Formats: sequence, C-alpha cells, structure tokens
Amino acid sequence: MKLTKITAAVLAAVMSLAMLTACGGGGGSSGSGNKNTGSVITTKQIEAKDSNTKKVLGTGQIYFEMPYSEHGITETIKVAQKGNNSYYGTFVGSNKIHWEDQIQTGTVVYDVIYPDHMDYDYYDENGKELTCPVYSVETTTAEVNKVFEGWDDDTIINVGPYTMNGKTYYAESYTDTKGETRTYCYDTNNHSKFVGLVVRESGKRAEEYPVSNFSNTGVSDNYFVLPSNAVNVNETYSR
Repeated sequence: MKLTKITAAVLAAVMSLAMLTACGGGGGSSGSGNKNTGSVITTKQIEAKDSNTKKVLGTGQIYFEMPYSEHGITETIKVAQKGNNSYYGTFVGSNKIHWEDQIQTGTVVYDVIYPDHMDYDYYDENGKELTCPVYSVETTTAEVNKVFEGWDDDTIINVGPYTMNGKTYYAESYTDTKGETRTYCYDTNNHSKFVGLVVRESGKRAEEYPVSNFSNTGVSDNYFVLPSNAVNVNETYSR
C-alpha cells in the first residue's frame, strides 16, 4: 500500500525540496512532466547559504501541488511538510479524487488508500466491501525527507533564467556528484513564489513539473493526521 504512482526519481526530487537550499533538476522518471532539453542560463554563482531557496524555506514548512501522469493516469500530487511531519497525497483526474496518502510523523509512517483507488479491495468480516480509508503502519529510523535538503551552506548554486512552458523564471540550479541536476524556479517578479521543479539525470532529457498553490506559511496540521474513519489494514478482510 505504497504511493506506487510516484516514480522514485520524481519522489526523490520532491522530497529533496524543503529544508535547506538549492536547486537543480535531474530528471528521467518513467512518466510525467514536460520533457525539455533546456537548462539554466547561468548568470552568476552563489553559495547555498545566500540562495533565494534557503530564504524562502527558512520558515521550516511548505505546501504545494504538482501534476503527475503515468500509464495514462493524470494525477495531482499534494506535498506538505512542517517540522518533523511530512505528507504526500495523490489525487486523480480533474475532480481530484482522493486516491492515496503517505503521512510521516516522526518515526511513524502511515500509508493510506481510499475507496476510489482502483486497487481498493477491503472487506469486513461479513464480506461487505468497506467504504472508508484503510491504512498500514511502519516505523522508520530515517528523519523526514525535507524539501530542498541535502546541500551544505557552501554548496555552489548556479543562478539564472529558465524558460518553462514559454515563460521565463528566476531559477537556482545544482548538479550533484552523480550528474543529476535539480532546478527550482521562482516567479521572476516574486522570488518568494516557487513555481516549478525541473529534474534531469545525467545524459537524459529534463522533465518539468509546474507547481501551484505554493505556500511556506500557515501549513495546516490536518495534513499529518490520519482520517478519523480510517481502518487499520490488519482489521480488514479480503476475498
């Protein structure tokens, strides 16, 4: 009961998004963003501690939505982080039907599946199909993966314009030792507004993920709480 629709490369890029700085875009997931060959036109280089990204994420919390598609399924990924809590939710179609959630609070991870999910197959002891969210629980020794995390203050960041969907943005970009580049784009007139993620793996085309409804303040604690009617998978039955 995992968020199987988010490929490893994309989820890693999203999770690499929230605590420190940075930029970059390294792409190559099996489906989703707009493919592009573009890259940041570097106009200067700065240290991560001086980056716009670190300034924006200094609040320690973040929320945004990102489109994703794979195997013909169009999804919206909702990401929320606050302190040691993280949330990744999958919503399908234009009506944003709730499909899956992954919630981490400290060392506890909840994977939640909702009745509208195509793989939902849970029943009560009398053989009646359930109509409520079902969750599994696991523990982890890993800390919450923060957005924009993983670079030291003295990491060198490339700064310059990046054009996505015909519009040019202020961007900060970083390439790691594996040749993966991640680029974080901001509104040219409002550098506090995060508008897009670009991911590019070495030797592959970049993939672009426009971001909407970004906020780095006032993130609700409700994202990090199980639905009140959720049932533990161990209390369900299958046919």
